[in-house]
Order: sequence, then structure tokens, then C-alpha cells
Amino acid sequence: MLIQGGKIQSKQSYHRLVNPYRNIPETIVRLTGISQGQVREANSIYQVLPDF
Repeated sequence: MLIQGGKIQSKQSYHRLVNPYRNIPETIVRLTGISQGQVREANSIYQVLPDF
């Protein structure tokens, strides 16, 4: 868990790709290194948030 007893566990991390269902601007691709192809098969934010 990332939050235990109401406290953030800073030594743990969580990451998932999320499909924004729109084109990722080239400036964001350059900034993050995440391309449209990488998120094409990823879940929506609504599917990912409950896991978080």
C-alpha cells in the first residue's frame, strides 16, 4: 500500500500508463518519453484509480 494508517509511505511507488483517449502532444512525448503507442492498450484513468 502507498498509504497506511493515513500516512504516505514515501519509500513505495506506484506507476501505470493511462490511456488519455486523445493524442499526446509532441511536447509531452519529448518531456516524458511516453508515446501514443505505449498508451494505446492501457486502461482509462477510471480503471486505474481504484488500484491506486
